[in-house]
Amino acid sequence: FALDSIFIEAIPSPVINLFTDTILCGGQSITLYSGYPFNLCQWSTGEVTHFIVVDTNTLFNGYGERVIQLKVTNGYRCWDEIETTIDFVDCTNIGEITNPEMQLYPNPSNGEFIISIENKNLKKFTISIYDLTGKVVFYRMLINSSNESTLEVPVYITDVGPGRYLLIISNDHFSVTENMIVK
Repeated sequence: FALDSIFIEAIPSPVINLFTDTILCGGQSITLYSGYPFNLCQWSTGEVTHFIVVDTNTLFNGYGERVIQLKVTNGYRCWDEIETTIDFVDCTNIGEITNPEMQLYPNPSNGEFIISIENKNLKKFTISIYDLTGKVVFYRMLINSSNESTLEVPVYITDVGPGRYLLIISNDHFSVTENMIVK
């Protein structure tokens, strides 16, 4: 009798890491990032990029809950989708909630940067740097115990090529975005 062989290769499904549901004051913004350089990212807002900025001034008008959906496709044509809810609320009578001020210098640089960020009770936050394809080129989670008014964090990305990069500093309460240029 004859034997045949069948080889089965498991193809990985894409995995999306999106912010959990969030509440923001009107006028604030949050950057949502797909988390990986997928071949295709389709947001329910119409964008087809790896990240979008969600706010009440440009993308949405006014207060209320907004459901953002993301569908991604990897190189194997496998897809996954996820959604998150952003609730924009009127904070005019509950005290101002603001993102910490941030400076990045020198910018442009040879890949050695200093991030200077206002220490508004920052306990835990992440620093992520992405290239324009959405690939993470730097990631660091920091736990802060300093009482200084400003934190200075050195960042070295000297192993990347020249170009423009996206810096995102975030935690559960804020997200600050800045463009970086490596010469």
